[in-house]
Amino acid sequence: EGVVADRVCYSEAMAACRKNGKWAISLRLLNDLRAAGVAPDPYTTSNGIAACAAGGRWKLALELLQELRDPNIVCYNAALDACAKAGRWREALRLLEELEAMMDEATLQSESPAKAQAKSPDKAQANAPAKAPTDVPVVAAARAASEPRCASLAPNARSYTAAM
Repeated sequence: EGVVADRVCYSEAMAACRKNGKWAISLRLLNDLRAAGVAPDPYTTSNGIAACAAGGRWKLALELLQELRDPNIVCYNAALDACAKAGRWREALRLLEELEAMMDEATLQSESPAKAQAKSPDKAQANAPAKAPTDVPVVAAARAASEPRCASLAPNARSYTAAM
């Protein structure tokens, strides 16, 4: 009886291939996982998206991200990397806006810090939900570039990488 390959086996093999410059094999393993009837999870898919970034396959990276029911921040970061490496700043901006909306929704679903402060002033600060900054350099650069007065200053892969 041999070892039965599961998501973890596939994920680790995909990561090893990608890290050693074999991004195409990593994507093939993702397809093999699906063919075996195992639905990829965010961890496995993030390895596939990162392989897309390594291979310049930004469209496929976005497709893989969209297939996930509950993508995590690792998946989004890998997709942002794929877009940045391909110079696709508009797509990167859209992903950042999706992330911002998800963060805002998560904040709205949790208890507000003001309400917590009223209940227990000492514990409120420790229990306040963390809100991601919306003015990080990448967001600011992408937003500025989308304005008409800055249209000629389109960010590229180097500017996104420098901002991160």
